[in-house]
Amino acid sequence: MEAVKRNKETGIYEWAARCVDWCWGCEHNCRYCYARTMAIRAGKKTNETWTQMTLQSDVLEKNWQKVDGVTMLPGHHDITPSILPESLMFIRRLVESGNKLLIVSKPHFECIQAICQEFKPNEADIMFRFTMGNSDSKELKYWEPGAPSFEERIACLIMAFKMGHKTSVSCEPLLTTDVDQTFDLVSKVEPWTTHSIWLGALNKPEHRVINETGEDNKKLNAVLQLQSKWPVLVYHHEYKDNPKIEWKDSFKKIIGIHFGREQVSN
Repeated sequence: MEAVKRNKETGIYEWAARCVDWCWGCEHNCRYCYARTMAIRAGKKTNETWTQMTLQSDVLEKNWQKVDGVTMLPGHHDITPSILPESLMFIRRLVESGNKLLIVSKPHFECIQAICQEFKPNEADIMFRFTMGNSDSKELKYWEPGAPSFEERIACLIMAFKMGHKTSVSCEPLLTTDVDQTFDLVSKVEPWTTHSIWLGALNKPEHRVINETGEDNKKLNAVLQLQSKWPVLVYHHEYKDNPKIEWKDSFKKIIGIHFGREQVSN
C-alpha cells in the first residue's frame, strides 16, 4: 500500500491531501481495524499474518515529490519499535522533499522520542496526531491489544508538546461507554494539544469489528450507544465553543454540520 489520493472530504481526507504507507500489517491488531479488512481483501495478508509487519522495500527506496497540502502517514499500519529505523528513513525522504507531514499514531514512547529528536529542525513542517479513544487502559487493551497504554500515549503527547512540536489528538474511534468518560479523556489531553482534538465514531462495525462472543457484543453495543444521537449532541453542546474540538464526518452527520477539509497550519 504505497500512496492513496482521492478527491474526498471524509475519512483521512478531512486531514490530508494524500496518505502514504511503507508496511503491510500492524502489531497493534485493533479489533476494529479497517486496514486489516482491506489487506485481506487484496490478498496481502490473512487474519493469521496481519500482526506480522512486512516492509515494502520499493516504497522505502522511493524518492517522494512534494505535493500541495499535507501528507498523512501512516494510514494503514503504525510506527512501532520493530520498524523504527525504516520509519525514520521514510519520514526523512518526505521531509527532504519539502512535504508538510501529519504523523498519526497510537504512539510508542521510544518511537516518538526518536522522531522528535531527529526532526526537531523540521518541527514547523510536522504535526503529530495521537489516537486516544479512552483514558482507561484496560478498555484500550481490549480494543487495541497490541497498542500502548493510555499512560504511554499521553506521555508521548506531553513530550512532543514540551519539545515544541505541533500536537493534536484523534478520539476516533471514541471508545468510551459513558459521557463523563469522554469529558475526562478530553480534559486530560487538551492541555498538551496545540492544534485540535477530533471526535468520531466507530465506523462500519458490522463489517470491521471482531465480534465473536457475547462479551464482544456487549462491549460493542456499549460503545455504539455512546455514538448515537443523544450523546453526540451532548458532546456538541459541551464543546461547540471550544476552538480545539473538531468533528469527524461520522459525528458531523449527526450534528448536521458540514465543514470542508481541515487545513493543518501553525
